[in-house]
Amino acid sequence: MPFSIYTDKSIQRKNRFAGFLLLLLICGMLSAGGCTTAPDVPSPDPSAALKEDDVVSRWGIRPVSIRLTGADHFIDFRYRVISSDKAAQIMTRNTKPYLIHEPSSTVMPVPVTKLGPLRGTSVKPKENKQYVVLFNNINKAARTGDKVTIVLGDLRMENLTVGQTIQTNVE
Repeated sequence: MPFSIYTDKSIQRKNRFAGFLLLLLICGMLSAGGCTTAPDVPSPDPSAALKEDDVVSRWGIRPVSIRLTGADHFIDFRYRVISSDKAAQIMTRNTKPYLIHEPSSTVMPVPVTKLGPLRGTSVKPKENKQYVVLFNNINKAARTGDKVTIVLGDLRMENLTVGQTIQTNVE
């Protein structure tokens, strides 16, 4: 019979289980550190708040809705392209959109998967087509009725309400 420090099988199982729990704890601590990183956010400029007509005339998009999705793990922002040329400047792949949850000042980036960021980009956006941007709802901080700010490149849309469907005429 080979020599073993452990003579009882139950002690061996308990030690394996304790090691497994320790490994899970370490992995959880390492992964939690990456969840809170966010892009550098410029300080808000109160004069940068735009009305819907300004967004359409300057940026060529019309916000359609902003709501929670995916069991509240994501915030789904949808917009319609009105002017392809104007919208192209905020729909490039180099633009890094993010959302600011106003009550907590939490910055929520667009999640990146193996397939790329969860947002619609286009070299030549199609007019009257609806596009979507999904933002991480970190720790489910945003709830229906909360105010948020969406930043798409130089475009900053403030005081949008989560759960809001924006009623507009389609051009």
